[in-house]
Amino acid sequence: MAETIFLTREADKNEASQKVLKAAGIDAVSVPMIQIQPLAFTFTSEMLQADWVFFTSQNAVRYFF
Repeated sequence: MAETIFLTREADKNEASQKVLKAAGIDAVSVPMIQIQPLAFTFTSEMLQADWVFFTSQNAVRYFF
């Protein structure tokens, strides 16, 4: 009987972790627990004067640019 794990994010079938799990005989069930959406965003004059910008995820970077 195969082991099964529950992934709480969208999983790409070509992702390295998916390949490793499959090779080990482990089934992965992917059910995203959050929804990522772009938001309308307006720069303020204070933001344009910033020296640093920090991103907390790859999704934040993708939607920022």
